[in-house]
This record gives sequence, structure tokens and C-alpha cells, in this order.
Amino acid sequence: MSEDAQAIVDEVKSTFDFLSAVQNVPESLEDVKRNIVRVYRDRETGRALGGVTTHTGAAGQEVQERFGVLGELSLKLEEKKLLEEVIRRADELEQEPESLKTYEDRLAVLKKEITALKRKAAPLQKKLDESALDFEVRYLPPAAIKIARREARKHLGIKKVTDDNADEYVDEYNAQVLSLATVSVEEVATGSKNLGLSAEEARAAYDFLPPSEVKRLVEFVDGIVFRADIAQKLSFDADF
Repeated sequence: MSEDAQAIVDEVKSTFDFLSAVQNVPESLEDVKRNIVRVYRDRETGRALGGVTTHTGAAGQEVQERFGVLGELSLKLEEKKLLEEVIRRADELEQEPESLKTYEDRLAVLKKEITALKRKAAPLQKKLDESALDFEVRYLPPAAIKIARREARKHLGIKKVTDDNADEYVDEYNAQVLSLATVSVEEVATGSKNLGLSAEEARAAYDFLPPSEVKRLVEFVDGIVFRADIAQKLSFDADF
């Protein structure tokens, strides 16, 4: 790790005032925003609890996939909302009494099913939380993003990014950004906390966490980089 990168990691373990030092701006103008990104390690419980995911289909359309208890719960909540709207507008829609009674009976059943699913989800969520790691991460200034790019190339022993090494570069770059951005990692079940995150530890996170959780970390890293790019553009455009 270079002296610049090591200095950033050391700063995390001491003052946590890295952004102010790098940007050299008054404290009142500093935008130090931190977020907790919770990732889960218990794949089996995660699949059982489920949820709703969105991905892009073959034709470019947005496709939703529901699975597990929460996936089933989301469907029933949508049906409940629709039925309540139909019942509320019964006069306007000129519903027959028999049809309205059918809707009301179905709504009563739905409410019981929803309650049962919530009760089923609660212990699964508790168990999943016990497997969680809370990453406290902060947004980075453009200077830190440049360091991450340089460290990624240095680690891979390359000077330029080509088609042959692009995938490896992106993986290493994401690890470097996550390392520089991480203030701490807390194990939820025990409350034990690791200050900072080395590049090696960041690589391990990407290698061993469930794919869905790796995706969430990568998406957050992308947000950090986007924010840094916007900050750099604003500094170039500033009229002072």
C-alpha cells in the first residue's frame, strides 16, 4: 500500500476527519455524509425470508422477482390495497351487493394471511440480522478516487486498463474504494467493531459474501464514485 493510501487508512483509525484534510475547506462547508450499509452472511435464512428484486429482462424491460416470505407478503399487500380501493369506490363503480360481499370476504381472509406472514417473517429477520455486518462508510473526495485508481493499477502491475485486464481492474478498484471509504465494520451479533478496512479485507468481502450482498456493496461504491465525480465537476465550474 502506498504512503498516500496508508495515510487515509490511518486517518480512519484516528480522527475520522479525512475529508476536511483532503479538501482543505472550512468545517462549516464540509459535507461528511456517512451511511450504514448492512450486509448479511446467512444465505439460507436470507432465501427463506426473501424479498422483491428488480432486474432488466432480455428485451430491456424491468422485471420484478418475488421470493420467500416477504415476496409472498408483498403480493398480498398489493392485493389488499386493490381490494380496499374497489370497496371504497363501490358506489362509484356500481358494484353488485354480491360482488361487494365477495370482495369484503376476500379482504378479511387477506388480512389474516398478512398477519400470519408478518409473524413468520419476524424470527427470520431476527436470525438474519444476527448474521449481519454493518459497514459504516463515508463518501470520498475526488482525490481519494484518484488514489484508488492508482492503487488498483499498482496492485495488478499494470499501467493502462485494456480489454484483457478490465474485469480484474474493476474488481480491484472496487476493493480499493471500499477500503478507503470504510470507517468501521461491526458484527451485529457481538457488537465487536473493526476500525477501517484494508484492501485485502475488502477483497475478501467481495470474494466471500453472498452475491446479493456484494451487489449492494458495489452499488454503494458506484454511488461514492458518482458523488466524487460530481464534486470534482462543481469545483471546476466554481466561480471564485
